[in-house]
Amino acid sequence: MGQLSDSEKFLLDFIYVLDEFGVPSLLTIGVVSNLILAITVRNSELKKIAPCCYFYALGIVDTLYLIVMAIPWFSLRLLDIYNMEGFCQVIYYLNLLTTFLSSWFVVMLLIERIIMCYRPNIAEKYFNAFRTKCYITAVSIFAIVGHLYLTWTSGVFYNQIFNRKLCMVIPENSQDIVTMRKIDTVFSFILPLVFCILLILPLSIYICASKLKCVDGILRVRTKVVTVEVRLNTRSQRRRYTECPSCSNMSNISNYEKVQRQRILFFSQSKRLSLTATVVAVIFVVLSIPHNVIKAKIVFLNGDYIITYADQTFLKLFEELYKINFAFKALIYFSLLPEMRKSLVKLVLSCWRRSSKSNKVELKDRCVVTTL
Repeated sequence: MGQLSDSEKFLLDFIYVLDEFGVPSLLTIGVVSNLILAITVRNSELKKIAPCCYFYALGIVDTLYLIVMAIPWFSLRLLDIYNMEGFCQVIYYLNLLTTFLSSWFVVMLLIERIIMCYRPNIAEKYFNAFRTKCYITAVSIFAIVGHLYLTWTSGVFYNQIFNRKLCMVIPENSQDIVTMRKIDTVFSFILPLVFCILLILPLSIYICASKLKCVDGILRVRTKVVTVEVRLNTRSQRRRYTECPSCSNMSNISNYEKVQRQRILFFSQSKRLSLTATVVAVIFVVLSIPHNVIKAKIVFLNGDYIITYADQTFLKLFEELYKINFAFKALIYFSLLPEMRKSLVKLVLSCWRRSSKSNKVELKDRCVVTTL
């Protein structure tokens, strides 16, 4: 390789900065935001909404990918566990598994949104929260079993070029792995990208045809509430009763359940959810196209095509940008969905109230009253 030009030096410096500082930044932002998202959905009424089930699944898969992605990065700088027997196979397996699941969960989210927009009656029957969890489980089991071949076709071997042990494909299985990588590239990178592009178009048409009026679709019912405090016997214990003056307790509970179901239905049909899914898919497509094109070029022309230095450089650059796909989604959800932010605030406040109540109980237990 001859003398590098100024543009090539700038590109290499940019890739170095992305690799040196981008990985820990993505790991911190992505893992924290995805965990907050998962906790928020799991502990609120959002878990009863089909798109939020996909948000929850994406949060878990993306977090796992970011942790797996960071292990080779830490191995080069701290302790080399990536090139150890056992860790090599598990990391290699989880890397491709999480990539596959994350891509297809985005596609499934778009399919659910399109059916909800154009055929809401069918969506209510076949794309409710329970069935969505079944679909997610089925795809996950298929992916887990389908990628198991990666665990016994890779290992740690001595490399004479680098003069050290490296995690690589077992030489006896190299020809089979070339074929499997082509299949995996089609199903993990090419097909999800094509489906996303095709599904974004009708979803965008629906949103634009609706004048882009983004309402969160929440039905709010206000009722006058009366609170009664009753002193029982002579003890200083108080019970609080809440009742609706216009109805009995049983009808109040049934009405509340109806309001909850209606609120969940309206939110699941809201344009804001469709807009959020579209934004996530568009960013996914933009970040994936350059990476997938170069990766497919190298994989499918293997043997008939000499990989150039430019291909390696641009593949490394677009791999660093592709990793952003696994760190930004939770930020989009909290930015575009008020219901998500409200659920997070309610969760934080409820945790704070519980901690304050437990502290008060501890203080009362510590008090000792003496009489003379």
